[in-house]
Amino acid sequence: MRSRISRPSPSMVVAGISLFVALGGTSYAAATGSIDGREIKNSTIQGKDVKNSSLTGSDVRTSGLTGSDVRANSLTGSDLAENTLGRVPSAGRADTAGRADTAGSAGSANSAATAGTAESAGSVDGASFARVAYNAPTGAALSTFFDSGGLTLQGSCVGGVLAIRATSSVANAQFHWGVNQLDNPPDDDDDDDNNPAEGDSESQFSLYGEADDLDPGEFTDVADDNGTSSGAPDSSQGTMSYRRPDGVIVTIVFSAEVQTNGLSSQDDCFVNGTATIL
Repeated sequence: MRSRISRPSPSMVVAGISLFVALGGTSYAAATGSIDGREIKNSTIQGKDVKNSSLTGSDVRTSGLTGSDVRANSLTGSDLAENTLGRVPSAGRADTAGRADTAGSAGSANSAATAGTAESAGSVDGASFARVAYNAPTGAALSTFFDSGGLTLQGSCVGGVLAIRATSSVANAQFHWGVNQLDNPPDDDDDDDNNPAEGDSESQFSLYGEADDLDPGEFTDVADDNGTSSGAPDSSQGTMSYRRPDGVIVTIVFSAEVQTNGLSSQDDCFVNGTATIL
C-alpha cells in the first residue's frame, strides 16, 4: 500500500521561508566577513571594540560629535585649523594690551587696538614708535643715539656738558624744538631762534628753536649756548618736531639731565624719551 504525503499548511510554508532567509543572511555575513548596522544592537559597541587609530574623519557623521564627546584638555593647536577660529572677544592683552614690552611682537598693533605701554610697538594705525635714549659718562664724544624717519639725533657729554644736535637725511626738512628748563637762565643776547622767559636762577625758563630748511650735512642744536648760560639742555623736558617734504612726521617727547654719579662718575649725561613716526 502506497503512503500519501500531505501538503504543508500555509503557516508551515511561511515559517520555512523565514528560516531560510534568516539562515541565508547569517551565512552571507559569515561568508563575506561583512556586518552592517542591522546586525549590531544599539549601544553595544565600546571603545575597546575599535582598533586604535582605525577611525578617520570619513567614519564620523558631519556634526555628529559634540564637546561632550571629546575628553577635556585633549585637543591642542595642531588639532585645529587656524582659519576657522574667530576673533577672541576679550583678551587681557589684545584689544587692550596693558603692556607689551615688544609690541614689535604686535607687528601691527592694528591687532592691538590700544597698547597701554609698548617699549617698541611695531605699528598702531599707521604710526610707529621708537625709544629715545642717550646715557653717556662725562667725557663721551659725539655719537648718534636716534636715527629714524629721516631724523638723526647726536649727543655728547664732553666735560660733563650735555649737547644735542639734529640733522636730516632729506633736504628741505623742518625741525622745531621747545623745552622748559630749570635753573639755567638764558643769555642776554639777540638770538631770534630762542624766546626765553624772564626770571631769576631759581625759575623755569621756556626755550625754543627752529630750522625750517634743514638739509643733509647741516646740523642744528637743541637748547644750545645761545639759549642757556651753561650751554647745555640740562634739567629740561620738552618736544622736538621734524617734518619731511613728503609728509613724514617725527615727534619726540623727551627729558634731559646731567647727573653726578648717574653712571658712577661725575656729571653724566642723559636723554630719555619716546618718538612717534607717522
